[in-house]
Amino acid sequence: MISSCRILTITLPLAVLLLRGAGELKAAPPPLREQISLAGEWPTGGHVPVYGGHRNPIPKITCARTVVVPDQFRGKQLLIEFAAVNFACDVFINDRHVASHVGAWIPFAVDVTRLVEPGSAFQLRVEIEGMRGPRTLGADGWERWPVGSQKLDDRWTGIADDVWLRAYGPVSIRDAFPQPSVRERRLRVEYTLHNATAEPQTVEVHPAAHRWSALHSQELGPAEKSWPPLTARLAPGETRSFIADLPWSDPQLWTPDTPHLYVLASRVVQNGRTLDWEHRRFGFREFVVAGDRFALNGIPTTLRGDYIGYGGYIPPEMQTPAGLPETYRILKQDLGMNALRWHMHPAPGYCYELADEVGLFIVCESAVYGRPDPRAPMPERAKAEYLANVHQWISRWIRARRHHPSIVQWSVVNEMGPKYKNHQGLSVDELKAIGAVARAHDPTRPIVYHGNSEVRDEDIISYHYPGLAPDNPRASLYAWRRLLVPGKPVAVGEYFQTSVTAPGMGDTPAARQARAENTKDWFGLWNRGLRYLGVADFRPKTLFWTRTEPPGSWRVEIVKNSNLPVALFDRDYDELGIAPLRPGGPLPVLAAGSTVQRRLVLFNEEWNGDLLDWELEVRREGKTLARKAGRLTVAPGHRYEWVVPFDVPETPGPFTVVRRVIKNGQLRFTETRSFLAE
Repeated sequence: MISSCRILTITLPLAVLLLRGAGELKAAPPPLREQISLAGEWPTGGHVPVYGGHRNPIPKITCARTVVVPDQFRGKQLLIEFAAVNFACDVFINDRHVASHVGAWIPFAVDVTRLVEPGSAFQLRVEIEGMRGPRTLGADGWERWPVGSQKLDDRWTGIADDVWLRAYGPVSIRDAFPQPSVRERRLRVEYTLHNATAEPQTVEVHPAAHRWSALHSQELGPAEKSWPPLTARLAPGETRSFIADLPWSDPQLWTPDTPHLYVLASRVVQNGRTLDWEHRRFGFREFVVAGDRFALNGIPTTLRGDYIGYGGYIPPEMQTPAGLPETYRILKQDLGMNALRWHMHPAPGYCYELADEVGLFIVCESAVYGRPDPRAPMPERAKAEYLANVHQWISRWIRARRHHPSIVQWSVVNEMGPKYKNHQGLSVDELKAIGAVARAHDPTRPIVYHGNSEVRDEDIISYHYPGLAPDNPRASLYAWRRLLVPGKPVAVGEYFQTSVTAPGMGDTPAARQARAENTKDWFGLWNRGLRYLGVADFRPKTLFWTRTEPPGSWRVEIVKNSNLPVALFDRDYDELGIAPLRPGGPLPVLAAGSTVQRRLVLFNEEWNGDLLDWELEVRREGKTLARKAGRLTVAPGHRYEWVVPFDVPETPGPFTVVRRVIKNGQLRFTETRSFLAE
């Protein structure tokens, strides 16, 4: 039985198993297998890991410590597994060189079975090169591996993610890739098994699904679902993949509203004896392209979000294990978003684990980043070597993250296509070849080529900086229609700039500041145009300026209301632009005593519930003058547009109209707009 698979606790207090101190993450997955964390203070090199690598440029670093191998690991295959070491490294056991690795942000493992003794200690040393080392950067100055940085300055060097010593049985699970299908009510699991013995082996893999609990994340209760075993035969020393096709009629589905999680508990059994086990957390959900939209579990879905480059863009404390829960809360609750793109290079594993738990869509981006270089395009010989290494890099990256339900897109490149003349200058075919590698390792998720709208025949068409500036007073909220492509989901990203140091913001500090402030005024309103037109994925650049706004900021309210999943917009008012929303701005004038028609748009972009109560209230000086209300049935993922009349007060003067939406007995949306009766 699964409960017979003992989890080491005598050497691992709970705080170590969780990796981050108490109260930092909501919880964490159960241990993947028998393992000990090597995180902590290393006598040489300081704290490990430094998530994302060191912020300041470091060309070389050495990290070393003593590791005690638990006696319980006797008879096991022992691997030291690094989630990320940037940018190249050499690994030594007791001063003996045992492995080399090149490639930042991706995992690798070192088999130390014959080099260490359970019950004894050994010395582990890792010598690390930064991005300008000879194995990452060629003699000609062009990178040979993805670096995920705009500058070649040795930033992000170090052990950049978690490190484990893990124990495997003689026939073991080296990977398990859960692939749920909501349409087929089936869980497909791709198991990768390894036979470490010198004899052919026939084993059974016993899969079961357990509900994951944030309160008891280290314990597995009774299995909610179990299936007959899968028989696997392996030759001596063979590593091979097997498919388990597991029917499941009634799973609880993962959505951002209800992020239910399971643990896939798998055992390798031979003659009734458990040789190996693995506990891998996953969510039962299916995210696909559906015409010009996405669909989560069959329900039309729009991604409304922001993006962050790990280690930058926002204060570092907002990205730490302690600070990230609050950051995700700001995105979901304070700003009404459901998606985040981890930009420029992959984020550490805890960023995806927490997104799984709290229900936040993640666009997971590679380190294949369009780095500006005045010598561009990249020479053909250097590019050929670079692309060969990119293909290796992509395969490791995908396989390391593909079990996370929060990840709904693979962003395989950023701004690398032919229109970026000062970058590496990849062709469309070269871009698509990178995408093909990703798709080979994960056929379940859409692929996006961020900012490379030249790629027209793949899953998603992605635009960056489409050229509709918010400081153009004549620009329409609906001018983005020209970007739409029939039958294709369109993603628009990086389209607003609020940094006063960015190029093109103005010649003087005052001009740059004025443009940034004007852009902030327009931020939320423009997203209403994108949403109305059916842009499937929009993430501007970026929304964390909202943190510095005063309490009750009208600009923040517009941003949040524009992104809320349940929303009721007055399209006629929105089309007036930003002028009437600014403090002291001119109010729209309506004839006193007249009856006016308002075009309203009601959005229900959640994954359950279709009854929505709406209300329009006309108010003046705190008193209700008129009210209209009704109930509509709007299917999840859809919207409804209709015309509602209301009576303008007979007495001239300013008045307000309040729009509200109630769903499941809760007020989900409220917005007030001011008018002038004359």
